Amino acid sequence: MKFSITILVLLLSPVFVAGSPFSYFCATPDGDIWTFEIKTDSSDLWNSTEDKSIPISVDKAKNLAIRYMENVPLGETMDRWELTSISIKKIARAPECWIYLVHFDAFPNVSAWNGPLPWFEVPLRMDGSIPKPKIELREK
Repeated sequence: MKFSITILVLLLSPVFVAGSPFSYFCATPDGDIWTFEIKTDSSDLWNSTEDKSIPISVDKAKNLAIRYMENVPLGETMDRWELTSISIKKIARAPECWIYLVHFDAFPNVSAWNGPLPWFEVPLRMDGSIPKPKIELREK
């Protein structure tokens, strides 16, 4: 049975200087690699100590990510994507830049599944935008 494990790799250091680019990688159940190149800018600003609220609500981030996942292929062995978590990650310190990471698990369309479930995370900026990924199709 074919399956892929999504790979999450943040290049450089865990927290970046504002304006620094980094790459975020995910893979679909069929093994296609989606690379999100993110260069921090005003789209990611949120001063977590002084601002009373986050620039985009969790509910809006969830809805945008669910709509985005309609375009992420499931492959032949998966039935659906299911939202499993939403987190906020600091990606720069000065000034503070943040992104949402909206996590989805793929569920198989078979009654028995051996192995971890494939998953995919959508990086969503504080202005509600999602970086356009570079997609490398796996040779089939």
